[in-house]
Amino acid sequence: MPYALPLAVQYAPDIPYAAVALERLADGAEEVVVEVESGRWPMSRVVPGPSDLYRVAAADWEQEAPHLAGRLEELAGRGDAEVIVVRADAGDEWARGVLVNRLPRRVRDRLLTVQSVATAEDVPPRPGVGRALLENELTRLLDGRFAAADRGRLDRYRAQQAREPSAADGMTAVVAALHRGRADTLLVNDPVRLPARVWAGAEPTQLALSAEELRAARATAVREEAAEDALLWAAVGTGAELLVVPSGTLTLRDGAGVLLRY
Repeated sequence: MPYALPLAVQYAPDIPYAAVALERLADGAEEVVVEVESGRWPMSRVVPGPSDLYRVAAADWEQEAPHLAGRLEELAGRGDAEVIVVRADAGDEWARGVLVNRLPRRVRDRLLTVQSVATAEDVPPRPGVGRALLENELTRLLDGRFAAADRGRLDRYRAQQAREPSAADGMTAVVAALHRGRADTLLVNDPVRLPARVWAGAEPTQLALSAEELRAARATAVREEAAEDALLWAAVGTGAELLVVPSGTLTLRDGAGVLLRY
C-alpha cells in the first residue's frame, strides 16, 4: 500500500481563504494598490493560489472598492474563502475601511483585519516567488484553526464519544467501523502515532486486528500492513473523511478515533 498518510496530514486543516494586501502609495499621483490571492491553508505555503493586482487612483477608491468587495463576496459564496484576511499598513486604514464597509454582513463575519508591524523575524508580505501572500499573518491566524466542516465533525465526534466511548475511540473501534462501512470520518492525532500493524484483505472493508478475523469473514489476499497505510486506504475506499486533530486539542486512544455514519 502507498505510504500516503504523512502527505495527507500536510494538507490539514485545508482552510480555503483569501488574503488581501492594501497599500496606499504617494509616489507621484496618489493611488491604492491592492493584491488579492486565494488559496488553501497550509498548502499555499508550497503552492500559492491565483492572485490579482489592482491599482486605483486614491481619488477613485470609494467608487472602485465595491468591485473588489464583489470579488471577495464571490469567493466567499462559492466556498473559496472561508476566512478573508485583510492587511493594511499603518496609514492605510482609510483604504481598508472603505473596502470593509462595502462588504455584505455575511462576508464581514468571515473577515480578519490585521496591521503588519515589521520585525526582524517577520516574513515580508510577498516573500518571493512561490510564497503565499501575507504568509506571516496567515501562519499566526490559521495555524491551529479548523476548517468549518472539520469543526462540525469534531463537535459531533465529541458528542458521540460521550455517548459511546467504546465505539468512538481507539483502534478496535476504528477498524470495526471501517470493516462495517460505518465510518463517516477517520480521526488521527498529529503527530501520528498509530499501532504498528493491522491485517487487510482485497477490499477496503476487509480490515481487522488479526488474520484470523479476516479469514473467518472469508476475506481474500489477507496480508499484514502498516496501520496508517491500511486505515487511509480503507477510509478512501469506503468514502470516509479524514480529520487530523493535534494531540494537544484531543488525545485519541491509540492515536485514532472514528465518527460513525448512521
